[in-house]
Parts: sequence; C-alpha cells; structure tokens
Amino acid sequence: MKARIRRFFERARQTYAQAATVQTLAAAQCAAVLPPGRYGRVLEIGAGAGLLARELAKRLDWDLYLALDLAPGMLDFPWEEAKPISKVAADGEALPLRPASVDLVVSSSALQWYETPETSIPAALALLKPGGRFALSVFTRGTLAELAEVSRITGFGSVHPLRPAAFYTALLQSLPGITVQARPLLWTTRHLNVSDFLHSLRRTGTQHSPEKRPFSRRRYQEFCRVYAERFSEAGTERPVLATYCAVLVWGGREKANG
Repeated sequence: MKARIRRFFERARQTYAQAATVQTLAAAQCAAVLPPGRYGRVLEIGAGAGLLARELAKRLDWDLYLALDLAPGMLDFPWEEAKPISKVAADGEALPLRPASVDLVVSSSALQWYETPETSIPAALALLKPGGRFALSVFTRGTLAELAEVSRITGFGSVHPLRPAAFYTALLQSLPGITVQARPLLWTTRHLNVSDFLHSLRRTGTQHSPEKRPFSRRRYQEFCRVYAERFSEAGTERPVLATYCAVLVWGGREKANG
C-alpha cells in the first residue's frame, strides 16, 4: 500500500501546493493551537509541500526542523525562510529518531495514511521530551462521503477507508503522561463540475483506495450524472460539493517531577 501512496504523491508533487485548499486550512488550524515561542528540535511527519512549515514559521522559532515525508519528490518545495529546515525522505511509521529527543511533533493531513496508527502514533509521541508539545490534524470518517455514496451506487471509484475522530482522541487519551485537547474540523469545497472535482483530487495525490475497479466510460458518465444530481448546490451555476472531516488533537508530555 505504501508504495502506491508514495507513487501517487510523487506524481502530484508539482500540483499539490496549489490544489491543496483544505490541507492548507488544516495546516493553519494545526499551527494556531501551539503556543508561540522557541522550540529546540521540531519533527514534522508528512511535510508535503511545506504548508504546515510555513504556518509554523509565522509563530515559532526553532533550532532544528526535520521535515519528513514518505515521497521524496514532495520535499522539493522551495524554502527561503531565515529559519532552516532539514528535509528527510522517510516513513513516519519507522521514525529514525531516539525516544525523548524532540521538543515538538507536528503533522497535518498525513496520519490518515498510516497502516498501524494504534502503534505508530504513540511511537511518534514517545519522541517528545518531558514538557514537549504536539499538534496533529487528521482526516477522519465522513471525508468525501458524497464520493463514497455515488461510488457505491454506480460502481465507479472507491474511497480510502478512514477512521472516526473518536479513534484518534481515545488513542491519545490512553497514553500515560500525555495531555490532550481535541476538536472536530469540517469543510465543504465547491467545484465547477464533477470532472473538476475529480481532477482536484488527483492534483493532491488523493487517489489511493484498497479497491481497484476497472475504468469504464459508461460508469464514469453515470458517476458524474448521479453525483451532480445528488450533490450540487442550489443556484444557477450549481457547483458540486465535497465534504472533508478532520480532527485536531494537541497537547504535550508532562514535565518530569522535580
């Protein structure tokens, strides 16, 4: 699965930043919950096109920023800020760092791709030093619900299965020594037509799903027709709608006693 995800995002490396409207909003929300100040070592998992790094640079200073991504091509984003960034092509579920070695862990719009989040996310937070902080935004169940419904009806396409927001909040709340706050995020995007919507997904690398259905022109046309009928906004231009759901979780590791 990871090889396919890497391949899709490599293909989207030139178009991601411009097309990632919702991802940009999620990054801004993620950065906004962190207290301004200086952080020694920062780790970002799924750095993408640098959307979150740029938001953080408005609020934070750091000594070392490790921008990690599974797809090396996604790390080719330009960076002209005075605050340096080190780009690392690596798997977020096999982090090349020692426990208690990081002051801040951040991730936006990436952890939903994890194969084993129940172990990988706790492993990421185990990297925090006492007093270290984290902020994570993750797409959750309900994202692209319209696409999923029309896919079931027409047999065209499929959606990557996402976990509910409660999964992530309960997981983090179960970790000893970790304080957690959480809130849901919801966006609705509007597109000129169904073809424009599907094109926007490809431009952000959002193509992976566990099902591989054969392409059929007839099914594609039926998909576009049903989607437009069911999920067009009222009005003269009638743009089609798409829903994105996420959860924002943030907090920190308690400081050692004494």
